[in-house]
Parts: sequence; C-alpha cells; structure tokens
Amino acid sequence: LLRNKFWIIVVLFSILIFLSSGISGALNIYYAQYILHNPALVGVLSLAGLVPILVGMILSAPLIKKVGKRNAALLGAFVSLAGALLVLVDPSNFQILIIGTVLKTLGTAPAVATGAAMLADTVEYGEWKTGARTEGLIFSGSGLAPKIGSGLSGAIVGWALAMGGYIGGLESQSDSAIAAINVLFIYVPIILAALQIALMWIYTLDKKYPEIMSELQFLAKSKG
Repeated sequence: LLRNKFWIIVVLFSILIFLSSGISGALNIYYAQYILHNPALVGVLSLAGLVPILVGMILSAPLIKKVGKRNAALLGAFVSLAGALLVLVDPSNFQILIIGTVLKTLGTAPAVATGAAMLADTVEYGEWKTGARTEGLIFSGSGLAPKIGSGLSGAIVGWALAMGGYIGGLESQSDSAIAAINVLFIYVPIILAALQIALMWIYTLDKKYPEIMSELQFLAKSKG
C-alpha cells in the first residue's frame, strides 16, 4: 500500500473531506450561539451542511461522465474553497454564511460520488506498480479515512476551544474563545479545501489509467 502513491492520495483526500465536514458540523452550535447570537439558527446551518450533498450527488453523475473522476473531484474542491472564501466577506451575515455553507457542502459531492471508483482505479495501479493485486487491502485500508477524519475533527475542536479558554454554559465567552471559534469555522475550511485541491492536482492516475490497463491486459494474455 505504501508503494501505491495514488491510494495514499485518495485516502488523504478522503480524510480531509471527513475532517472538514466534522469540524464544520461540530462548530455550528458554537457559531450560532456566540457569533450569530441566535442558537435557533443551528438547525438551518446543519441543513445547509447536509442537504446540498444530496443534490450534488445527482449533479455529479453527468459531470463525472463529461470531465472524468479526478477533474470532477478537483472542481468540487474549488467550489468548496469558493464557499469557504465567501464567508470571509461578512462572517456575521447569515445569508452569506448559508450560501457559503451550501457551496462548501456541494463541493464535496463529486468526491463522495467518485471515491469508490477512484479507489478501484488504484487497485490496477498497484498491480501494475508492484505486481501484486491488493484489492482487499486497498478497500479495507481506505476504511481508516472516515475514522481518522471524524476522530481528528472532534479532537481538534476540543483542543482549540480548550486553548481558547472556552467555558461551557456561559452566555458570553472570552475574546480568545471567540477567536478560536472563528478560526475553526472560517479559516480551517479554507486551509482544508486548499489541501484538497493540492492533492487532486497531483492525482494524475486518470491520464495514466488507459495505458496501465493496456499493459495489464497484455501481461495477462502473455501469461495465458
């Protein structure tokens, strides 16, 4: 697996997706209460972080067919980055916040839609690279991504709030706690989206895949 660079890229990309989703979801209640000063808005924020991915999954099929798996995931990462950057315009404006959240969520849809297919492609690359077909390892190993991403997201939120001096149950928080909430909700998604773009930028298996499959088929016929 460690010699299969494209498998590593796909797994890291998936970890970033789960990490970003987990952090944003965990921060909704804090952001609604202490930044927007309206805890009732947490429900709308949560929906904006879930519903668009369902719509995006439907839209992803024709997009993937037209531009390919890697380019669809890359385009989605750019959409997520645009949504995260939009929030910077006015982080306290609820309308802008909702639009930005919808875009961030919508951008993850192509990655979710192509995840299994991209992993399947790394099976052939691994076989071509090492001579061993490790299909079971590749798919079972990829199961670490949601566990690592979700686990780290909860840990990062807890650590950051603790470092900021957040104290639960208070009607208002210290400036450092508010700063921690803002960094987690506004700036961390920008960084994570940028990292997703970087990973997909160096994921070039789509271009190499036809040649790899041709060589594997030739070797199979030779052995036969």
